[in-house]
Parts: sequence; structure tokens; C-alpha cells
Amino acid sequence: AAGFALGLERLYSLVESRMTEQKRTIDVYMLALGEQTFPIALKIANMIRTEFPQLTIQMNCGGGSIKSQMKRADKSGARLALILGEEEVTNQEITIKHLQTDAPQQAVKQDDIINHLKKIK
Repeated sequence: AAGFALGLERLYSLVESRMTEQKRTIDVYMLALGEQTFPIALKIANMIRTEFPQLTIQMNCGGGSIKSQMKRADKSGARLALILGEEEVTNQEITIKHLQTDAPQQAVKQDDIINHLKKIK
């Protein structure tokens, strides 16, 4: 019985270590602030996925305030948050916030997001 228990303990340990190895890290967390911004955010996320298939992008689909969405972005462990609000849509920009470093937040033209991400990468 003791040998069987030790075998189960070892099996559990192996499965647990494999599961933690397979956890995907999120590179980019997309925030869409407002219903009108959501289709544009989807388009931008799709452009990024097409250009950078190795990056993982998570998009917030649950709505909420910018504060609650930024909390989700922080908890996700993402390196970057891409913020698309009403003002960004009006100016055809997207705000990039570095979540893991103290780099300053910056606004980039939506058409130039791919080139900008290539520089950051």
C-alpha cells in the first residue's frame, strides 16, 4: 500500500509540473472601452495575430470600466495593454501601456501599430 501511495504521489507531481509548463503567457491584452470600439479592437487584434502568430493576445469581452479592465490586464501577466477608447477611435489611435516595465504610455496611429510592435519586440 505504501508503494502504491508513493507511485500516486509521483504521478501527481509529474502531471502538476507538466500543467505549469504548458501554461501560456499572454503577450498583449486588448481593452475595448465602449460598444463602438469593440469591432475596431477585433480588427486590430486580428491584424496583430496575422503579423505575429507567435504572440498570444487576450481580449476583454466582458466590458467594464477602464479600472476593472486594467486590473484584469495586470492579473493576466501580459507585457502590453492595448487600449482602445472613444477618444482613440476619434483620433484613429491606440494607446500602448507597458505592464511589466516603467516605460511611458504612448499613443500610436492604428495603421502604424504593426510597425510599432516590431520595434518593441
